[in-house]
Amino acid sequence: MINKKLFSIILFLIVNLLILSGTSFAENNINTYPNKPIQVIIPAGPGGDTDTNARIIAKYLEKALGTDIAVVNMEGAGSLIASQHVMQSKPDGYTVMFYHSSLYLAKIFGVTDYDFEAFKQGPIVTLEPGNTFAIRDDDDRFSNLDEFIEYGKKHPGELKMGIEIGGTSHMLSLAFADATGLDLKLVDVGGQSAKNASLLGGHVDAIYGIVSPILQYIKSGDMVSLGITAKERQDDYDFIPTFKEQGINLVVAKPYYYLFPKNTPKEIIDTFTEGVKKATEMSGYEKDLANVKLRPKYMNPKSARKFLIDQRDYFKMLYDKVN
Repeated sequence: MINKKLFSIILFLIVNLLILSGTSFAENNINTYPNKPIQVIIPAGPGGDTDTNARIIAKYLEKALGTDIAVVNMEGAGSLIASQHVMQSKPDGYTVMFYHSSLYLAKIFGVTDYDFEAFKQGPIVTLEPGNTFAIRDDDDRFSNLDEFIEYGKKHPGELKMGIEIGGTSHMLSLAFADATGLDLKLVDVGGQSAKNASLLGGHVDAIYGIVSPILQYIKSGDMVSLGITAKERQDDYDFIPTFKEQGINLVVAKPYYYLFPKNTPKEIIDTFTEGVKKATEMSGYEKDLANVKLRPKYMNPKSARKFLIDQRDYFKMLYDKVN
């Protein structure tokens, strides 16, 4: 019969052996990462700006990391279902989220009680240079920004802005109203396609949206862009003036970035980040983005986190100001 002292020694050795085995296994996972496909979860449907961005970078990231990247569309409850899925996933670097400013807007508007700070930060890969502010071409009440503002001040509460509640268009409409002193009626019509249809159908008077899906209507003469929230005019559509050059301080870019489950090891995030940096420098990446009117803008996780905090705090200030 094994005495108590011998039993304690054996138990101690077994426990330490298990701990060392676990540590060795974890270290091996870090050292061999990635050795299987990585899932990139996006809280959006196929074909939109988030999906397009994620799939373009994935094509190059596969080459940089030497593994398959599976972009998974996970719609539902805004970003709630997708973000919860990633938060609860194993922190091993094989489940990553790709999203944009709507994650922290959801918290500001009270839809969720968390934002990017509930995750480990990954890099920013793209900045959508600015949203455009569009009206119908056949609206004879106004044809430029000054006329729109003048009309709005003479008819407070009449002009209707088509927005997606809790989204970027919602926040930009609040920012525009604050910057111009206008009393606008905000109408929740849904995502970009729904906003386009609402404006063209005469159900709203103006919309905000990313340039690429609106540009076709501008070129066809169905819509007119009164301004863009970019810092400067963009080469591909330099006929659209910035708000800044028209005397309105409204400069907002839309970031697209990666997030990891909270306990993901730094070494894994570093490996993924280095792969992203290499991907953004590969031949063809910038051209692929230009085809959909987007610009590459790599920021490492530290710079990305600062950018997101600054933009979130700016949006929060605007929200608090009008509520």
